[in-house]
Amino acid sequence: MIATQTQQPSAVTKGPVVWLLERAEYMEGGRILGAFDEFALGLREFITEVRGLYEHVEGVRQEPEGSVRLKAGGDSLSLKPYRVTGPVSAVWVLEEGEEYMGGCLKGVFCDPFRAFEAFRAAAGPHTPLGDFQLQPDNSMRVSVGCDWVQLRLLAVRSRAERS
Repeated sequence: MIATQTQQPSAVTKGPVVWLLERAEYMEGGRILGAFDEFALGLREFITEVRGLYEHVEGVRQEPEGSVRLKAGGDSLSLKPYRVTGPVSAVWVLEEGEEYMGGCLKGVFCDPFRAFEAFRAAAGPHTPLGDFQLQPDNSMRVSVGCDWVQLRLLAVRSRAERS
């Protein structure tokens, strides 16, 4: 159903982009599920995720730039393009949230130095480096009161790795 309703991305997304798949719950934030170098690859994963929400789907829409959004009860799923500076095999994603809640995407970076600068700025200029924690998935996280900021490295899935 969804695959036949989607259009290839518009000229706005021509050039190097990374497609991020995100699942969110109402009032609880979300989580980035994957990064893709092509719309079609991301759409396959999007459809796989939809199967778990199918009974509750309220609507699916596609924006002019190509992003696809689905609402299902209190859940949402989106596949959105983010412009990058060139072909990449990985991206840094910056997320913020509150303890016991999910997060929201604050930035996508190809350059690790720019990613860390944004991470430091989001954590606050007075946060000591000792408060930054390396997580088991190699992401960096810092808690500031009841809030948190996280920087994760995501591999960008491509058609080449499926061959």
